[in-house]
Amino acid sequence: IFCCGLFNADAHPGNILVLDDDDDDQHTKNRLGLIDFGQCKRLTPEEQAKVARLVVSVANGDSDEQIANVLRSMGMKTKHDSTEFMATFARLMFGRFRPYHLDSEWHRKVHRMDSIVYFPNELSMVYRTSMLLRGLAMSLQINVSVGDLWRKHAQEAIDRYEATTEGEQQNIWAATNKQQQQQTRKVVLSTGTSSSGSSNSGKGEQGGQVVMS
Repeated sequence: IFCCGLFNADAHPGNILVLDDDDDDQHTKNRLGLIDFGQCKRLTPEEQAKVARLVVSVANGDSDEQIANVLRSMGMKTKHDSTEFMATFARLMFGRFRPYHLDSEWHRKVHRMDSIVYFPNELSMVYRTSMLLRGLAMSLQINVSVGDLWRKHAQEAIDRYEATTEGEQQNIWAATNKQQQQQTRKVVLSTGTSSSGSSNSGKGEQGGQVVMS
């Protein structure tokens, strides 16, 4: 998700096989076989960074407002724009299972609080992957926070994207600055040349000063 930007969003137990190798070669024993790549998803670097910011926000234990604002920046919309609802939904996606998650009344309360109008496309398959992996861990009696486990890779994706973006901005600025300097030289030269051929240096300097300012 955060390294390659290409992942299988259907990693349930039925698609993970332990290969029964007859070969005596120790290097080929105890291998895992992965099948069914019908639900793969590719993320652009920008989409990776957006998802990563949400994962890091949940993992860091940010406030409801901070987490909800990350979702809003991704384009998520709800009927009532409830901050509590968005933050709760994000923690449900990437946090640990809590005892109240098994309470049907808790779920009814959340549904009464608000409802989703638009869910970010780049987040849907990541959400599915998180739920499958955490469900698999729970079946093994391991309650993990996907956000905690993914935080390191998510932060690396953010840093990589911001470094690239900053570099691109510097390149754009340098190219724009160079173009402006070339245009300035042309204007200075043109204003410094008079058709009469007399007292043109003063006009040229004045024109140059105006252009440079």
